[in-house]
Amino acid sequence: MKKILILATFLVLYLGVYYADPILKETSIFAHSKIAGLPVLETNEKELWIEVHDVSPGYKEKLDEVLDILEAHPKAYSKAVLFVIPNHGGNTPLHTYPEFIEKLKALKQKGYVIGLHGYTHKRPMTRPEFETTKEMAETLLQKGQGEFNASNLVFPSYFLPPGWQTSREVDRVLRDRFDYIYYYYFIVSPQGIIPSQSLEYVWHGYSYKAIERAQDDYTSLKGVVRLTVHLGAINTPEGLEFLDRYLGWVEEKSNISGA
Repeated sequence: MKKILILATFLVLYLGVYYADPILKETSIFAHSKIAGLPVLETNEKELWIEVHDVSPGYKEKLDEVLDILEAHPKAYSKAVLFVIPNHGGNTPLHTYPEFIEKLKALKQKGYVIGLHGYTHKRPMTRPEFETTKEMAETLLQKGQGEFNASNLVFPSYFLPPGWQTSREVDRVLRDRFDYIYYYYFIVSPQGIIPSQSLEYVWHGYSYKAIERAQDDYTSLKGVVRLTVHLGAINTPEGLEFLDRYLGWVEEKSNISGA
């Protein structure tokens, strides 16, 4: 009887998450559209966008592993954004890593989009870095721009807040500074809001039915299908195998010309 109750509890929790997620997605998109005064963009055309999180000098080798796979399947995706943390952890200022700076310049020349991913990505107390005040967000953005300027890199027009979380007053700051802002359930673009949920299938060795779930999502979703990759989390044999297999499968199914 006890086992039945435990299984029933897990089933209820699973169904709660399963059914709540679409509601949260629709609510988030609708609310942001109304507050920002932006249209919601709907399309039936399908394309895969890849976002690589936590790009920073300490993850150079892990980035190389991911890039090797992305470059083996250039027709699988139409956009790949490398979201850079300009001072990861507060102790790796970008401008002090000239070799990594040159790598970013070369990747941009190859067609990768360079984005900004917070400033240190540290959590002050228990809140994500950009779930803060307007003044603090502006200070963090100024520091991030300072690192890019000191590195002789163009300041990005793409932004992804750590944890995808912000405050409402920070949302307004970001819209004034960036063309593309990546949230968990959607992306703000110059034309309007693109409904597209972050999809991540591998996390530090956990990859249960990753390829099957990814293929099902790609088949069923419309518009921008968004693959999220965290450096470190994807860099296991299972994770890299998944990425290679999935992009190879998408490449076979699509006629995308490449990033």
